[in-house]
Amino acid sequence: MKCRPFFYSKGLSMANDAEHYRGLAARAQAEADAATLSNARDRALRSVAAFETMALQHEHTAKRRAEREASTAADRLIAFDPPVLQ
Repeated sequence: MKCRPFFYSKGLSMANDAEHYRGLAARAQAEADAATLSNARDRALRSVAAFETMALQHEHTAKRRAEREASTAADRLIAFDPPVLQ
């Protein structure tokens, strides 16, 4: 039986959010802590770094998307504001 990293396990969804990536980072850290071979520990630590980077990128993207959508919504309100008749 071939041993595959934990993130290939059946049942794990490929959710695209920071919490999911941080959970994977925590699991990779636990795997690194339990590793007896240096190459296995190094691989798990590289996974931790990669998952943390993905979480940060997702948070940054979500923040920028929210800012852009708020700006666009405000621009639409200004553009379609009917003139006041006196």
